[in-house]
Amino acid sequence: MYCPKEPAPSPTNKSIPEKITPDAYADYFKPRPRDWHKGMSGHVLVIGGDAGYTGAPRMAAMAALRVGAGLVSVATRPEHVAEISGMHPEIMCHGVSTVDEIALLLKKADVIVLGPGLGQSDWAKMLFAAVLATEKPCVLDADALTLLARTALRCPHAILTPHPGEAATLLGITAAEVQQNRVHAIQEMVNRYSAVCVLKGAGSLVLDLDGELSLCDKGNPGMATAGTGDILAGVIGGLVSQGIPLPAAAKLGVYLHAVAGDLAAQALGERGLIATDLLPYLHQLVNPKARTYSLTDEASTARVAQHLAHACVGGTVIYLEGVLGAGKTTFVRYFLQALGYHAKVKSPTFTLVEPYTVAGKAVYHFDLYRVDKPEALEQIGVHEYFRPDTICLIEWPERGVGVLPPADIICKITTSLENRCLEMQACSAQGMAVMERIQLKE
Repeated sequence: MYCPKEPAPSPTNKSIPEKITPDAYADYFKPRPRDWHKGMSGHVLVIGGDAGYTGAPRMAAMAALRVGAGLVSVATRPEHVAEISGMHPEIMCHGVSTVDEIALLLKKADVIVLGPGLGQSDWAKMLFAAVLATEKPCVLDADALTLLARTALRCPHAILTPHPGEAATLLGITAAEVQQNRVHAIQEMVNRYSAVCVLKGAGSLVLDLDGELSLCDKGNPGMATAGTGDILAGVIGGLVSQGIPLPAAAKLGVYLHAVAGDLAAQALGERGLIATDLLPYLHQLVNPKARTYSLTDEASTARVAQHLAHACVGGTVIYLEGVLGAGKTTFVRYFLQALGYHAKVKSPTFTLVEPYTVAGKAVYHFDLYRVDKPEALEQIGVHEYFRPDTICLIEWPERGVGVLPPADIICKITTSLENRCLEMQACSAQGMAVMERIQLKE
C-alpha cells in the first residue's frame, strides 16, 4: 500500500458535518439488468477468525452478501473452514497458513475486509502485511486497526472503521479524549493514515480525503452489542465490491447499517437485539420496492390517500412529485379528509405552507413551486415545521434540496393518455414502517 514519507496535507478544517441521507445514493439500488451475473457484483474477501472468533468473519461475510456482493470468500484458520462452510454454504471458506496461500486469494478479490476476529498473533501479522502490500481497496476493522496503529503506514485505498477505543489506539490517546471531540479525532485519523474514516458510536461520523464530513443520526442503543461492527465492515465491503467509491460506500454503509438496526429494534425491541438480526433488514433496504397504484378516478385517488393518511405517524415527511396539473393538491385534500378535515383545502402556492390541525395531528402542506432558491426556505424558518409530532406533505420538493429534511415517503404521480398512476416509495425506516401498515393492493 502506498506509504509516502511526507505527512499528508490536512484534508479539512470543517467541523460541522452534513447529515447522511439516502437520496444521493438511490441510483446504486436500481433494478439490475436481466443479463446480470455474479461477477458484475464483485468479490469480497473477508480475512479473520482466529481461535475463538469464527463468528466475526462469518457475520461480515453474510452482511456483504446481503447488500449485494456477488461472491464472498473468507480466509481463516484451516481448522475453522468446516465450521464456517457448514453453517453458510454461500461463503467460500479457505484455510490459510502462509503468505503464498493468502496471495492467491488476494489476486481474486475486488475488495478486502480485514480484521473481524483477526487477533494479533504472528498469523494475524502475516495476513495484515500481505493485505497492506496490495493496492486493492480494503476495509480495516477491529484487530487490523490495532496492528495499523503500530505502523507508520498511510492507506489511501482503505476505509478505517474504529469505535472510540480503537480510535484512541490509532491516535495514542484515551477513548475519553476521543469522545470529548469526535470531529477533531476523526480529522486526526484521516490526516495520519490518509484513509477514509468512520468513527462509530452514537452519531457515527464519516470523513473522506476531500474533507467531506458526514453524520449519521440513525441507530439505537440496541446496536451496542457484539458483532454489529463486523456487520458494518461487511456491509461497506459489499458496497465497495459493487463499484461504489470508497467515500460513498462508507457513508451509505453506515446509513444502511443504522437504519437496519432501527428496523430490527422496531420489530424486536432494543434490549436483546443481536447483530445478525440486522441481516434481513439490510436485504430489504438494498431492494427498495415501490408500489404503484392506478388512479383511474376520484374514488381510487381518495382510497390511496386514505390508506396513506391512516398509516402515517408524527414525524413523517412525504414528498409529492409530478408535473403541473398531476393532481398533487387533490391528493392532499383526500389525505386530509381521511383524517377528518372537511373544510376547504387551499393550495399554498403563494403562502408556501398551509397548516391544518385534524384528529389531534398537525399537518403541514407545502407548495414550493415559486421558490427560486432553497435558502429562501430558511428565511421563513422552515425547519420549525418538521417536528416529531407533525406530518408534512411537500409539493415540488426539488426546489428545497439541501434545506428540506429527507423524505420518509415519496409519492410520484404520473399521467399519460391511457392512465394516471401514483408510485409510492419508502426512503427511511419510518417510511418502510408506514408502507407496511398500508394494506391496499396495487
